[in-house]
Amino acid sequence: MREVVTGRVNRRFAALALVVVAAVCVLALAAPAFGSSPEPVAASSASPSPEPVAPALSAALSSASVVFGSTVTVSGTLEPAAEGQEVVVTFGGADAGTAVTDATGAYSFAFMPRRGGDVVVSLATDPAVAAAPLALAVKPKVTVSHGTLVPFLPSRFVVKVAPTAYDGVIVLKVVHRRALVGTYRARVKDGRAVFKAPLRGVDGFTLTYVVPAAGGLTGRTV
Repeated sequence: MREVVTGRVNRRFAALALVVVAAVCVLALAAPAFGSSPEPVAASSASPSPEPVAPALSAALSSASVVFGSTVTVSGTLEPAAEGQEVVVTFGGADAGTAVTDATGAYSFAFMPRRGGDVVVSLATDPAVAAAPLALAVKPKVTVSHGTLVPFLPSRFVVKVAPTAYDGVIVLKVVHRRALVGTYRARVKDGRAVFKAPLRGVDGFTLTYVVPAAGGLTGRTV
């Protein structure tokens, strides 16, 4: 009669079952790693800080050429706009005055030039921040008077010039019926030049006074 040994066989099945259970557990733990994909790394959204804008001044003149005794205004803006910034105005290399910017960066300064020169504006806190020089021309102020005009006889013409320091030689040209009939010269002294010119003929005469440049003033024709 054969004897069946069951204890040894049962131990073998138990060992095999433990191996199968361990393998299943390993696969179950590994499944999420195999089934999922790594999440993308978000790119940085921070942008680099903007470069600071260098300040700049603009400038313009109300007129590039004026008669002596007139007022000129220089105006412009500071960019970027900043309120309360002092702007220095120089004219002909000398300080003319200062202005202060408003909330929009705008400024304005009025002055009375006595001769021609360059107008320059700059920041008081940083003179390197300056607008391009602006050329300003100043012409002498001229007025003419005369006495009674008598045909064919010398007539007196007085030319007054301001400033009185002007000492140029004025040329008077007399034209009658489109023809030049006389040329005369007189130097300005103490703000006056006197001419005695005969009007040879009747009808209208055209008298032209050529006032040359002198003493920092631009020439003009009257």
